[in-house]
Amino acid sequence: MLLESSGVLGGAITNGIVTRLSSTASRDRKPFGGLISEISSETCRLAKLYAVNDDNAADTLCAPHILKYVLLKLVADAGVEILFH
Repeated sequence: MLLESSGVLGGAITNGIVTRLSSTASRDRKPFGGLISEISSETCRLAKLYAVNDDNAADTLCAPHILKYVLLKLVADAGVEILFH
């Protein structure tokens, strides 16, 4: 069970409408793996589908509204019960 007080998953990046993560790779430009890779790849994939004539629209986690969906789906697919405040 996950209790979320803000009403949406993602913290400042979704609530604060942050348009980029500070980094998704190490200093030597090696991409991070694991969850951040899964989340950023899916968010960018969906952002590219819905971007309007902007080749740079999905370079990083650039669509907070899409990120909200990706995080919610990831947690729900894992079978986690979410209680929002």
